[in-house]
Amino acid sequence: MENKIKQQLADYNKISKESDILYHEYAIGHALSDTTLWIFYSVIQGGKNYTQRELCSDWFFPPQTINTALKALERKGLVKLLTCEGNKKNKYIVITEAGEKLAKEKVFPVIKAEENAIMKMSEEERDTFISLTIKHEALLKEELEKLN
Repeated sequence: MENKIKQQLADYNKISKESDILYHEYAIGHALSDTTLWIFYSVIQGGKNYTQRELCSDWFFPPQTINTALKALERKGLVKLLTCEGNKKNKYIVITEAGEKLAKEKVFPVIKAEENAIMKMSEEERDTFISLTIKHEALLKEELEKLN
């Protein structure tokens, strides 16, 4: 039993790493940094106007990584950072026209590929996949918090 659990965990972690590599290779192959891909992906998929802080919180990005990447994207004219009313430290991320062009060419195809892949599962498989992934993450978080 113990060997089976070790093998299952190894398989799961390999799959997780392979997923990371798939996105990384896509980004590199399309002249994007991983961070740029994920910023655009997050803002597009998030369905709301994100502040830098919300982006980091909702999508689990390190703040310094996002800050550095956003400044570079702003210099390239791909995003604008607009100060929030009542809080000058908080800024909304707005994709510019040039950024929208980049997103249509390079980010939307990733989203479409994800949709195509998951649609090849039945609704029941999708529900099970998501619910078990959420459950695993919650249980792992609980176990890791015990270590701290």
